[in-house]
Amino acid sequence: MRHGYYSGLGLYSPYIMTIIVLLMALIIYLVSKHKPVPPTRYFIKLLDILNGKYAEGLITYDDYVKRKVIIEKYEFLSPYSLILLERYTKCEIDTAELFNIKEIIEDENTDAQTRENLSKGVNK
Repeated sequence: MRHGYYSGLGLYSPYIMTIIVLLMALIIYLVSKHKPVPPTRYFIKLLDILNGKYAEGLITYDDYVKRKVIIEKYEFLSPYSLILLERYTKCEIDTAELFNIKEIIEDENTDAQTRENLSKGVNK
């Protein structure tokens, strides 16, 4: 007899705690998995291209800084946006054109073929 004392979960307590810890770890893993992580190697490649353009003297220092800030702070929502950003890095388009095309590309009513053509510069 236990004389009125409650023994808690008894022998099952370690098993229940293990299951709770595993469930919490699984939830944390699934939540962290869904956060978009920018492809840093890709951005390093873009910055190398931009550095080359500046070293060749094709762009001014002000233009270099402006493009570098846009590349570092750019929020990509689709792979087409990354193609567009690469064109911007290669100085094929200017800043205003970048944001105009980006708006069209990220519009959900735009079809995939139009997005691809705009990001690659086929249809202007």
